[in-house]
Amino acid sequence: LRVTGVQTCALPISWGLTDKKVKRELRDAFEAPHEHLSEFRRLSDWYDACMDTEQIDRIGLSDLNRLLAHVDGIVDEQSLEDALTYLVVLNLQSIFKFKVNLPAGQHDHYTLYIKPSGLTMANPAIYLQDDEQNKKLVADLRAHFVKIHELSGLNTAQATQAADDALDMETTLAKFHAEAPSEEMKWLSSKADGKFTLSELVKGSPKLPWRRMFAAIQDKCRELEGEAVPCLVSVTEDEPVIAMTKTSFIRRISEAMTLQAPRTWANYLRTRIIYNTSPLLGQQFLDANFELDSTFTGVVSQPPRWSKCVMAVAKGLPYTTNKLYVARYFSFKARGEGETMVKAIKSAFIENLKSMEWLDDNTRAEALNKAIGMETHLGSPDTYTALNYDVREGAYFNNSILANSANLLRDLAMLDQEPNRDRWNMQSWAVNAYYDNTVNSVFIPAGILQPPFFNESAKMEQNFGGIGAIVGHELTHWFDNLGSRFDAKQDVRDWWSPHVSEEFHKRMQCIADLYSGFQIADSQVVGSKTLDENMADFGGTKIAHKALLAWQEQETGTRTDRKS
Repeated sequence: LRVTGVQTCALPISWGLTDKKVKRELRDAFEAPHEHLSEFRRLSDWYDACMDTEQIDRIGLSDLNRLLAHVDGIVDEQSLEDALTYLVVLNLQSIFKFKVNLPAGQHDHYTLYIKPSGLTMANPAIYLQDDEQNKKLVADLRAHFVKIHELSGLNTAQATQAADDALDMETTLAKFHAEAPSEEMKWLSSKADGKFTLSELVKGSPKLPWRRMFAAIQDKCRELEGEAVPCLVSVTEDEPVIAMTKTSFIRRISEAMTLQAPRTWANYLRTRIIYNTSPLLGQQFLDANFELDSTFTGVVSQPPRWSKCVMAVAKGLPYTTNKLYVARYFSFKARGEGETMVKAIKSAFIENLKSMEWLDDNTRAEALNKAIGMETHLGSPDTYTALNYDVREGAYFNNSILANSANLLRDLAMLDQEPNRDRWNMQSWAVNAYYDNTVNSVFIPAGILQPPFFNESAKMEQNFGGIGAIVGHELTHWFDNLGSRFDAKQDVRDWWSPHVSEEFHKRMQCIADLYSGFQIADSQVVGSKTLDENMADFGGTKIAHKALLAWQEQETGTRTDRKS
């Protein structure tokens, strides 16, 4: 799997048992008694609030109604701007998403990405293609919208109108999503890389209240992160740090601020708020969600309440959850043996590069420089900085809303900070691992360092065959069809000699052709679409085996046949 330059090992269904075990361990940790002043007390307070369905029913719609009041009052452009500014701080506005990340090949500073969003169904074509299957999906979504509006207190006529307005708006947004890429706003950027300043963003989409929204975010960010944190200063001081994945979408949204009726905006935002917060409400809303999920995804049962609450707490307080999980379930011995194995696999990887006959000296030197500089992180981050917001007993809805905002603000606060090569993009309890091209680093969470992948009581041979192959898989990602484009400094450039590159592509094609001959569930595999993972599987298994042989020789002093 790959997300913005990050590659992770895919999880077969059999790994689900380990994932369920980890969730049970988190449940035990949250249900354990914690002293009132303990940093972990917030976890148990949140978990208990989520589990207390009677309290959630007593609160009813009062928390939801406080949010809805900000959009029900939309009557003109000014009140629409007020509502968007309020919702953007809570990370509930839905129309676009903010994300701070390192651009590929630009590792010295973060960029603020503004990405199109706003749709309940991810594929815009569903709204736009007039075939029976898609029309049924839209009709099912409309029925769901009517249902949740009725549950929120509207009568049938009002709920129907709100649902129709919301679907009209989503159909309009789907058209914006589907438009061909436009060059119309690119001329506004003063930078060759297409980055925007706030002034350029305002000029290109003048109807959106960008300055108000960023000022409101900045105020709340400083409140939560502290005055010393330079939150979005680069944005408000007009530095070119903003990137848009689709400039035409932002321009269209700006135009829609006045072209769409205030009532349409009000009902659209009302729908999005109810839809996004309905998992925090009573059983009737959960039943309505399950009915829609059953139609769209085929799920046949709702997860147990404790599982839902475990994930809510882990998402809402990720750093504190990580710290508690590692303290309870990740032993010193497991960390030590894991680090020994990772070191051995990296060494085997480097030795393998030295002996690859099809590499010439220049390409080999570049590859070795990158491999030697690769960093490995095992178990958990070295330090944790907890999200700073008020978690209250018996306040599941409000805890979740504050967490949603705090997680966004923590992300945005990174923009003006020095890039942190040690920053994890995966939770410590995750049963997974990943390689990040932007920092040339492998991350192996504590959650995967357990049976069947790793066992501190097992022989090292078994562990090399389990977690060793996974670590080798992640290391190999730096050498796959994507990772091979990055050099040792994480810059995107062609560092391959032409004849070596030709040979590399022949070998990649061999793997792609092999997998294209496979079928899974009567569907033909397209090897070119799974090439990165297939290469990592081949390389990871080979490197883990070489590392095992080297370890055995070091331990026994006996040289073993290394043919592989």
